[in-house]
Amino acid sequence: MENNEIRTEFIITVRETNDRWFTVEAESRAEAMEKVEDWDVNCEQTTWVRDGKAKVQEVRVWVNCPNKGNGYTGVSEDIEAGTRGWHYNGKCAGEMVKGNKTGTCNKCESARQNGYRLLNQSEISYLKKEYLEWG
Repeated sequence: MENNEIRTEFIITVRETNDRWFTVEAESRAEAMEKVEDWDVNCEQTTWVRDGKAKVQEVRVWVNCPNKGNGYTGVSEDIEAGTRGWHYNGKCAGEMVKGNKTGTCNKCESARQNGYRLLNQSEISYLKKEYLEWG
């Protein structure tokens, strides 16, 4: 793994088929089929058959978000951190899938779409001083 890679996930699929076995009393093949299709009889057993080999459908490499350690707010920058009216709206999740279309984690992208701005250095310093989880 490269320096900023956190973990790698492999999305794998395996195609399987299941066969459900029914014993049906009927006057004809058509009537028996109709009973099964209408769920008028109970399944006696099920068998599974693996139809194919496992396939990797996608590889997700998780990296640090460029905004890791930062947060966002909807408050104007002219309101000082810690004063009445100032608050932050959230903190960066810290992880994102490498090469995603937004270039940030989902939390940061959602904040951007909601019109929030990243915290400035004095706001981050205030949060680190006042709240342990920001340390």
